[in-house]
Amino acid sequence: MIDFPPAPKLDPITGHLIKGQATEAELRGEQIFFGKGQCSSCHAAPLYMDNQMHDLHLERFLKNEPGDGPMKTFSLRGIKDSPPYLHDGRCFTLEDTVEFFNLVQQLRLNGQEKSDLVAFLRAL
Repeated sequence: MIDFPPAPKLDPITGHLIKGQATEAELRGEQIFFGKGQCSSCHAAPLYMDNQMHDLHLERFLKNEPGDGPMKTFSLRGIKDSPPYLHDGRCFTLEDTVEFFNLVQQLRLNGQEKSDLVAFLRAL
């Protein structure tokens, strides 16, 4: 059985923000999460995971070293309370994690978009 910490700004059925309770930054971050950020392709609402294995092909950025290979997607619910991040703890903050995926996925998120995305993640 999976249980998550309370997320009072999320609709319990859809997993999307309740507009009257969320901040503008959180709402913008939600749009990035489901749009430009491509996060929902692996972290689908309402559980914010897909139970699948995904390979980020990190070997593209390494010299003579293998990448990490496929990793199982974990839930982002309650993510603010579980640092460090990624399967091996390489990202110490949510800001680090957003920047990691911004670089690896070549998302081209600007500073405001990254900040808004972090605000949304903290609401999960």
